[in-house]
Amino acid sequence: MHAANMGASVINISDVTCMSVRNVLDQADLGAAVRYAAVDKDAVIVTAAGDTSKKDCKQNPVFDPLQPNDPRDWNGVNTVVTPSWFSDYVLAVGAVDSSGAPMANMSVAGPWVSIAAPGTDIVGLSPRDNGLVNAVEGRRIRCWYRRAPAFRRRSCPGWRHWFAPNIRSCRRIR
Repeated sequence: MHAANMGASVINISDVTCMSVRNVLDQADLGAAVRYAAVDKDAVIVTAAGDTSKKDCKQNPVFDPLQPNDPRDWNGVNTVVTPSWFSDYVLAVGAVDSSGAPMANMSVAGPWVSIAAPGTDIVGLSPRDNGLVNAVEGRRIRCWYRRAPAFRRRSCPGWRHWFAPNIRSCRRIR
């Protein structure tokens, strides 16, 4: 709430918490704060989808084609990632490999994931200052995704960016 009250238009939350769906802690205050920042203060809140290497971050099923009434597979969730699961108010970012497939060994799948960014085979200059170009990977190198809301905001004035499904269109929500 502090960042939103200070006028931040994009708030990045890279460090998230995972918990079993059978043992979810009370999230009312966090949910209210996320909604306040997104709706009342008009901030874009970008969150990580979850990191499978962290404690309690077990992988969720990606999709269950046998459940056509639940295409995002909310019923299959066994790990909740917070604040990412407040999907109406956050832009949750997952990781994909170079072919576009979800990186199950790195990023927690879930119906709250709004957008995915490459998590491997990103080519960049070597940090050793030797002029080499290297492929890098990791959870934190996907930082360019933070620009998505800024680009959307510039190209679609009036876009209600707290409503994550609108990331793909300029549809206004009132």
